[in-house]
Amino acid sequence: MTAHQEDIITAALTLQKTCDRYPAITAQIPGFVTALGDAGVKVQTIQAQAQIQAGKITGLTMNKKELKTALCKKAFEIASAVSSYAATTKDSVLAEKVSFTLTELKETRDTEIIGVCQNIRDAATANLAKLADYAVTAADLTDLAKKIDAYKQALSAPADARVSRSTATTNITTGIADLLHILANRMDPLLPKFESISMDFVNAYKSARIIIATGGGGPAAPVPPPPK
Repeated sequence: MTAHQEDIITAALTLQKTCDRYPAITAQIPGFVTALGDAGVKVQTIQAQAQIQAGKITGLTMNKKELKTALCKKAFEIASAVSSYAATTKDSVLAEKVSFTLTELKETRDTEIIGVCQNIRDAATANLAKLADYAVTAADLTDLAKKIDAYKQALSAPADARVSRSTATTNITTGIADLLHILANRMDPLLPKFESISMDFVNAYKSARIIIATGGGGPAAPVPPPPK
C-alpha cells in the first residue's frame, strides 16, 4: 500500500476502536452499526490484499533456479548413460538424441529445457530394457519425470505472483474507495442524530475521523473531509 492508503486504514481502525467504546450510544442507530460493521469488513479485506501485494518473488525465483539445476543434473546423468549405450551399439541416431553436456543443459533457455529433458527421458524409456547394464532404471525415469513436473510448476510461479500482486494493488485501490464511501456517505451523515444522544461520542468520532498524513507514497488522492 502507499503511505496515504496506510493512513486511511490507520484512521479507519482508530475510528472503529472509538466507536467500540460507545456501544450503548451507537446501538441506538442500527443503520450506523451496520455501516460500521461494513467498514470493518472492508478494512480486513484491504489488509488481506496488502499482504498479497507485499509478497516477495525472490524466493520463487531462487527455487526455480535450484529445481532447474537438479533437473539438468538428473537429465545429464541419464543422457550420459544412454550415450554410452549408443556408442557401444553404434546407434548414431540415439546418440544424437542424448548428446548434451551438463553446461549445455544448464544454459538451455528456461522455456526449452523441459522439452529437452523430456526428449532425453523418452529416449531412455524406449531403450530401458537394454539400459540395465548402464545403471538406468525405471526409478531413474520416474525421478526425472517428477523433476520435470516440479520445474514446470516453478517456471510459472514468479509470473503468477506478479499477476497476483498487480491484482491486489487494484483491489486495494477499489477497497479504499469503498471504505471512504462508507465513512463519508453512510456514517458521517448520521452524526447530527447522535448530537442529541451524546456529544462526547460525536466529538470523539470527529477526532478519530481525521486522516493524519504521515508523508511519502506519492501524491494523495482526494479524500472526503471528516464531518465538522
